[in-house]
Amino acid sequence: MKESVMTSLGWIKAHQELISLISLKPSMRKSTTVEELKGYLGLDKYDINIHFPAAAIPKDGPSAGITITVALISLLTGVKVRNDVSMTGEISLKGAVLPVGGIKEKCLAAYSSGIKKCILPEKNKKDIEEISKEVRKNMRFFFVKHISDAIQIALDTPLSIDDIDNVIKYASSGINAKSKL
Repeated sequence: MKESVMTSLGWIKAHQELISLISLKPSMRKSTTVEELKGYLGLDKYDINIHFPAAAIPKDGPSAGITITVALISLLTGVKVRNDVSMTGEISLKGAVLPVGGIKEKCLAAYSSGIKKCILPEKNKKDIEEISKEVRKNMRFFFVKHISDAIQIALDTPLSIDDIDNVIKYASSGINAKSKL
C-alpha cells in the first residue's frame, strides 16, 4: 500500500499543474498557462500522509494505485468521484495501468454491493471469463491502459476523455511550461 501511495503521489506531483485543469471552468482552460497553475493544488505547501489501518494485513500484491490516484485527484480538485463505479489496478510512475490479481473476487464484491461499472486494467481483460455469465451480463467493464482513462470514467467531470488525454500527453511531452494549453 505504501508503494501504491508513493507512486500515486509521485505521478500527481509530476502532473499537478495540468491536473488542476480538471477543476477549472472550460472557459478558463484555454487562456491559462501551465506557469499560472503552479501551486494551484497546494502540493508545494502541504505534506500528504495517508494511513490505511488494515495495511499490515498481507495482500497478494498492489492493486489500489488507480483508486488512490483518483481519490487524491478528487480531494485536490474538488471534483467528485462517481458513486456507481468500482476500480482496481496499479499504476506506474508514467501513469500506465498495470494488471492485478483477484479480478473475479473484486468484481463479484462490487456486483454484490450494487455496483454495475468496473474499471480494470486492459491486461486483465482475459480474467473476465472467470466471472459468471449473469454477472458479466449485468456489469459494464471499462478496460484502461492509462490513468487518464480511469480519471475520465471515475470522476464526475465535464472533461472528455480527449481533453484528459491531451492534458496528460501535454504533461508527458516536456513542452515548455510557459506554453498555452
